[in-house]
Amino acid sequence: MNVSEYRCDALLLTAEGLRHVPLDGLDAEEVEVAADAFHTDVVTALDPRAVQDEVDAANERVTATLDLLWREVPAPVLAGLRMTDPDTRIGWVPTQALCRLPLHAATAMDPQDPQDPQDPPHPQDASAIPKSLVDRTVSSYTPTVTALQHARARGAAPDRTVAAVVHADVHADVRRPGLPELPAACREARVASDRLGVEALISALLTCTHLHMALHAVVEQDGPGTSCFLLSDLDLTFVTSALLLVGFSGVIGTLWRVPDAVAETTARVFYDALDTARDEPAVALARTVRLVRVHYGDAPAAWSAHHHVGI
Repeated sequence: MNVSEYRCDALLLTAEGLRHVPLDGLDAEEVEVAADAFHTDVVTALDPRAVQDEVDAANERVTATLDLLWREVPAPVLAGLRMTDPDTRIGWVPTQALCRLPLHAATAMDPQDPQDPQDPPHPQDASAIPKSLVDRTVSSYTPTVTALQHARARGAAPDRTVAAVVHADVHADVRRPGLPELPAACREARVASDRLGVEALISALLTCTHLHMALHAVVEQDGPGTSCFLLSDLDLTFVTSALLLVGFSGVIGTLWRVPDAVAETTARVFYDALDTARDEPAVALARTVRLVRVHYGDAPAAWSAHHHVGI
């Protein structure tokens, strides 16, 4: 996805070759402003201390940004791909401010969006048209096409599962005052442990094939190298894309902090979906988000944060 002051474009790399789709309605400066405002709005929308009027206004702005994304990026891209299977994979390689926005959750405000690129399954029932990218495809991200090639070159997943599951203490980290408590983290970790098994974190980090972390993280936009996960006795310097570089073929994370209960609900639905998704995490997450979106339909900041990176 090319975003610049000169022009914006999508390059579609498919089995048939390379195609160019101009994104004429996308403006680099508008995307930058939208990304800055969006991350302020999701914090307000999910803040239990905020007054309801502020929460409602923030949710309206989040919804408007998801609509902007739908109209200017996925809609023209899907028009060029003409996909019909919702389990079809798309790997997004965003650039510039698009990296900070949830392309995977792009959603039209109008369920009968006239710019919708796909014909309705039943022409007599226009309301049957899915209005969100989460209903249309399985979205993944990759930092570069080369990174995706390297991940695929590692081959199939090993037969033996070595899992590490770690969660935050129930009480907020005393070294980081102001962080909310995570009472659901233990339950979330238990769900993962039941599905994956569990080993001690530090020793398993060197050999594990699956890693589930339910804890606080600090993301530094101006210095990504200092972003880290917070454990009770140390900080792990990792960001989602960095986990690809250390050997994981795929990573699921959130683009912003989500409430404890949302993380627990998502984890429970995800591990149930994994059993029916051919053990493909990206497919399982897409099916999870479709269900979580129904549950948190009035709170787009809650259901749209989880995303998949890798293969």
